[in-house]
Amino acid sequence: MSRITKLMRINLFERYFNDLLRENFLHILPYVFAIYPLLGFVDAQMVGQSPLKFILIRCAFLIPILFSYVCLKRSGSSDRMLLHGYTQFVSLGLGVCVVSYLLGGLKSDYYFGLIIVSFLQYTYLPLKPKHGLMLDTFYFITFFTSNTIGFDIETNLIIKQTSNFLSFAIFKFFASQRSQNLIFGSMKRYSLDKELNDNEEVAQIFGELCHLISNPLFISQTLVKRSLQRAKKLDDSNLYEGLDKSLKAHNRISEVVKKMLEFNRSKIGIKSYRSNLVNPDHHPEVPERPKN
Repeated sequence: MSRITKLMRINLFERYFNDLLRENFLHILPYVFAIYPLLGFVDAQMVGQSPLKFILIRCAFLIPILFSYVCLKRSGSSDRMLLHGYTQFVSLGLGVCVVSYLLGGLKSDYYFGLIIVSFLQYTYLPLKPKHGLMLDTFYFITFFTSNTIGFDIETNLIIKQTSNFLSFAIFKFFASQRSQNLIFGSMKRYSLDKELNDNEEVAQIFGELCHLISNPLFISQTLVKRSLQRAKKLDDSNLYEGLDKSLKAHNRISEVVKKMLEFNRSKIGIKSYRSNLVNPDHHPEVPERPKN
């Protein structure tokens, strides 16, 4: 397979994944807009404060996500999906960090909300493993820094929550990597099967066209040969010369058609195939067919 073909296939896979990301974003974000602010009631219940405060805080972090959603909805394009993905997940992660800080830092056990946000990458919004790892690294540094500094927290609690989140992030990375390999593998097999079927159909049409050319060509050659014999008897040099050139042209076309029927382009390569059509004396090596 040529490098150009590989690049085209990779671009096709990238486009497919971007389209899939766009569909998943548009599908899941309405649920995020509905559920994420309502969790403000849970936040308020935990500290005994007004729910309006936490609802407004959560809605503030939904503004970039809403802007991204509107852009995706209006554009109808799957371009810049990585930018949209980072915008949405960074906003959600920062919202969890701020709410956890207001609820008392690591003592609130709100790192579980961060795990839910991270899990969304793997389920509904399957970003690439390296991008998910970068987001989880950002979550880890931001969350545990902002919710540890300035709080009187026991070391055992820090170790427990950091180990839990890191364990989840590491295993999620391997799981998402394996999942992506399976998806890419199935796509490659499907693409290869389709390419083989298309090549077979093209080869059949190619052979039929050659036969359609060869039949009238044979009739035309026969008529030219007869006319050439008559031109000899008439002793007309101009007519004889013209018919002789016509016969040579017919013979050349006949040779080309024979080559087209004989050679398998997938075995001898495009360059050798074209060279042989241009130069009839050039005969590239053609693998012998296995004997039955």
